[in-house]
Amino acid sequence: MSGSVCLLASYPKSGNTWLRAMLTACLRQRVDINQLVGENVLIHPDWIENESGIDPAVLSLEQLNELRARLLMELGRTPSRPTFVKTHSSNLELASGRYLFTEATGKVVLVVRHPFDVAVSYSHFISRPCEAIVDTMGRAEALIDRPGNTRPQRLPESMGSWAGNFRSWTDRGQPTLIVRYEDMLNDPAGILSSVVEFAGLAFTDEAIEQAVAGASFERLQQLEEKGGFRQRPATGGRMFRQGRKGAGRSSLDTALKDHIVESCGSVMESLGYTTSGEAEPIP
Repeated sequence: MSGSVCLLASYPKSGNTWLRAMLTACLRQRVDINQLVGENVLIHPDWIENESGIDPAVLSLEQLNELRARLLMELGRTPSRPTFVKTHSSNLELASGRYLFTEATGKVVLVVRHPFDVAVSYSHFISRPCEAIVDTMGRAEALIDRPGNTRPQRLPESMGSWAGNFRSWTDRGQPTLIVRYEDMLNDPAGILSSVVEFAGLAFTDEAIEQAVAGASFERLQQLEEKGGFRQRPATGGRMFRQGRKGAGRSSLDTALKDHIVESCGSVMESLGYTTSGEAEPIP
């Protein structure tokens, strides 16, 4: 029997935060973009130390990931409502032979987005050229590295390549619901309903519709404009920038698109993502 964690996994800039905002509106009837459900606790050194008694600053990345796996397993044993946890990490195979996340820990909602659009959105968010982002999306060893002083504010995540990140979650056997960003745009209420049902929660259609309205992209943009978004890089762009699909089709040159297709093509095809930048129904 699976545990009580519901992991919200994704490659960066795929719609994870928007989904968390809708879940927050369901569970709390209001949205504070700096207090969303499903916090990425695995990158916070204080949470790691409070839960384990171990200072993560003294650990290697390999040791840190082993500790993360243990803490996730302990969360999964909690006999309560599902505990939502966000991550951009791959579901790593660790030196111990276990995985970061298993069926015994809980379920996975895997949020994906056309990689052309991921490249453009990620580029704006961290203020790096699209060429650098596309290169990172093809690297199996890619990290989200968050350097700090003697004690980093956020710990690194082993996100891997775009395609490898996706496969790491779909090839492990744990219960997984794939959610495409494009489908959230087209039918946010339907997608939110499927996510809460998958997680083991129940809400009325009215509550779902109210949550979608309370966490609309326009509303999130207003909240960010008014109060800021604490997870935004100091030199980066807005978190809730445009909320649309197809930007990569028009913004990326042919060479960058070809580079993405070379590293991501088979997974793109399985998700209905065409080389022209469209999101067709999943085959």
